[in-house]
Order: sequence, then C-alpha cells, then structure tokens
Amino acid sequence: IGGDSIDGSSVLDAGVLSLLSDTDVDIGSIDRIQSGQMTLKFEMARKKERRQSIAQRNSMGIPMLDEKRSFSLIFRGAETLDLMVDQGGDREEVLYILHSIIGQYESAKLKVGNEVLLLRYIWNDVDRDDSNTINEKEMGELLNRINFHVKEKSTGAMYQKFVKTLGLTKAQRKQGLSFDQCVTLLHKTKRDMATWQVKPVTQLFYDIFGQFMTKNKIRKKVSSTSFLNKFLLTVQGEDNKTMESVMQIFTKLHQLELADVSNHITEQNYISLEQFEAYLLSRDNDIFNPRREQVCKSSEMTKPLSEYWINSSHNTYLTGDQLTSKSSVEMYTKALYRGCRCLELDVWDGARDEFGNPMPVVYHGRTLTSKI
Repeated sequence: IGGDSIDGSSVLDAGVLSLLSDTDVDIGSIDRIQSGQMTLKFEMARKKERRQSIAQRNSMGIPMLDEKRSFSLIFRGAETLDLMVDQGGDREEVLYILHSIIGQYESAKLKVGNEVLLLRYIWNDVDRDDSNTINEKEMGELLNRINFHVKEKSTGAMYQKFVKTLGLTKAQRKQGLSFDQCVTLLHKTKRDMATWQVKPVTQLFYDIFGQFMTKNKIRKKVSSTSFLNKFLLTVQGEDNKTMESVMQIFTKLHQLELADVSNHITEQNYISLEQFEAYLLSRDNDIFNPRREQVCKSSEMTKPLSEYWINSSHNTYLTGDQLTSKSSVEMYTKALYRGCRCLELDVWDGARDEFGNPMPVVYHGRTLTSKI
C-alpha cells in the first residue's frame, strides 16, 4: 500500500503524529488490523497529550488524538504502524479497503507454491528500476537472496545460455527476463544441477509409488487412486481420507503456481512429482492433527481444572524484562490473538482519588516496571 492511498491519514511515531506519505507497506507482513488506540505507541502518545495543552499542540500542528478515527496495522513480529484518519475522513471505509486487499492477497497466496512466493517477495527488491525484468547482474543478486549460491562466472554463462534457448534478440537479452522466464530458469537450473544426485523427495516418491510406470518409463506422475491407497491410507495412516478428499487436494494442487516447467500435468486425476512435493509442504499435510484442535464440549468439562491443557500467560502485561520494562494493555491483545486463554493481572493499590480511595494499577509489584 502506498502512503498516498490512505488520503489524509496521519502516522504515529514515538508518540508524535505526522503526515503519512511515500510509505510502502508489505501486505504479506500484516498480521491483523486493529481499531482504536490499544497499542503501546498510542498509550505513549496519550500520556504525552495529557502533558501538553491544546494551545501547545495547535502551535505544533499536532491534532488531538481521537479513538474513533484511530487504527493500527499489526505486523508479524509485533511491529505496529499506528494511524489516525484526518478530520472528516471515514475510518471504516479505509478499514474496509484494507481488509479487502488483505483478503484478496490471502486468497491468491494459497494458489502460489513456496518457491514462487519467495521469488515474488524478492523480485521487487531486485528489480529496482521497476522494469518488470531482471538482467544478468540482477539475476546474480536474486540467486544470492534465495541462498542459491552460484559463482559469478557461472551465473553469466547460465543466463546467456538460457536467453539463447528462449530465442531472445540482443535487445530483449539486454532488457532482461520476465518473472515467468525467471521462474523457468530457476527451476531448470535446480533440476540440471541435481542430475547427479537424487533429491530426498524424489526418492520418497519412487519408494511409495514405484520408480517406473508402464513400458518401463520413469515415473513422472501418480494417480488419485495410488495417492489415496499407497500414500494417505498406508504411509500416512489417515484412515478418514476418501477419494472425494483426494480430488479436493488435487484440485488445489492443479491451481497452484509452481516452478514446474518440465512436467506439467493437465489430467485432473494425476499429479506430478513437483505437485506431490508441494503437498508435503502444504497446510493440508500439517503434522498436527486438526481433529485434536476441537475444544472440549461443555458436557466433558467435569474434571478438575488441572487436568485440562490451557494456553496460559505469566506477567501478561510486561513488554520486556520483569524488573524495569514497560507494562502495556497491548500485551493482552497480543496474548489473546496468539490463542492464550489464561491471562495474569497483578493488581495493586495506586494513587488515591479525590475521596481518598486507592486507584487500582496493574504492574509487577515492588519493581521499576511502569504501571497501567
């Protein structure tokens, strides 16, 4: 998302609001969007606001914080981008657009193989001139970024040989390879460099389904029947799988964008070795049994509490160490989003109100941690 696409928004940085412009956000790195002012940055900004007069903020050009206009983008790794829609702006419209974009991204992401997805992430960084192509020099950088180490001389020779194979003119060679051509090159290189050894997944494929097909041809595909009987039922022991569930898996695999140029399978009741490898690394083949994810039924909740597994948190409010770090409401939100269902609040008597009654505060008692 370009910063200009959120018209009139302001960004919160270290407690100070400033205009958001020319800021790019990677959609894939967004974990969730949160309305209101529940992050640590917003907490710090509110404290700073209480210390400043309205006249001071107006003179500095800083608008008053408004919870109904505020929201935060929470990234994987817990970083946040905290925003406030400008006066008169529609926060809900902005949130609707953002959720729609993220939803489309997540839907498209399921149709892309891991290798291709990684290449797409790196592509924009390497293609600095936004030409949608990469030349020989950029190709070397791309290979290093994906930990595919090839000597510089070898990279050049590999690139030149490939562009000749494609039949590109001198002008086209100078311009560079498109994304699809780059995927093809990487797949071809990986395949050619592995001709002297058998990949573990290839050996597994042969061990399960047999190395040879009819007429003594090397196996390049497997049928839905063999996949169900020889792999899912026999090897994996997934006795709940049926031919219907296999065809659902195959449909997903056929929709997946893979770096597979040598063995493209069009028959819906067959998959290739590359598609089999993609399945092994997919969520559908998660080592965790999804049936174990079911929450206990209310009729089963009759045993002592200690006999149940509960996702729990200790000193939930702390952002760092237990002696000097900050306490934050944001930490409760993070814990809940991570699946935690047992939170800790250390409640102590704080300063007294106008009637002499102590106000409750949450912090790690008798330490230098801040208070909520």
